[in-house]
Amino acid sequence: MQIMIGARATALKVATEFKATHVIRIGQNLSGRKKFFFLPKQAVLLLPLESTNIKVELIEQLIEFVEKLPADARLFIHCASGMTRSASAAIIAACAVDRATEPSVHYKRMLQINPRIVPQKNMLAIADSLLGLQGRLQRYSEQDRSERLSNLKPLEVAANHHHEINNRRTRVPFYLRFYLRLKFALIK
Repeated sequence: MQIMIGARATALKVATEFKATHVIRIGQNLSGRKKFFFLPKQAVLLLPLESTNIKVELIEQLIEFVEKLPADARLFIHCASGMTRSASAAIIAACAVDRATEPSVHYKRMLQINPRIVPQKNMLAIADSLLGLQGRLQRYSEQDRSERLSNLKPLEVAANHHHEINNRRTRVPFYLRFYLRLKFALIK
């Protein structure tokens, strides 16, 4: 099985280029089913999964869907940004399909493909329990998050205190000045 993750904005393009045979669409707005018109209805799983409201039943649906896929499936998973929920779902899918491989290996592979991902820890914790991974996926996720956050570099900004302040009036286009005057006149 091959798994690709992506974002809502480019989902159709990426899924088409990837030649996806199956899709998991994650998000509150599930009207995106029409986007994947080229796939049979049973090849698309719509998961109303929000980062703030992770339900066990939804992770169970994800696992059941993935376990039924053929070995040669090309699974495209997308959420809003393609960084958190879709990355988590991809790791969960890999762990569900290939239980012989240590969960940390699937996690590391996902990081190698896209080092910017930040898997959703609650999704991984629920999946860890459902898949009987005895906390291995959850522990690795927490370890990775801790290491990456502790290695962040500070943003350095050079403060230029010697710049001259331009006292001239900033040029604002006429239509904008007119709009602002009208708006503030109505407020008073």
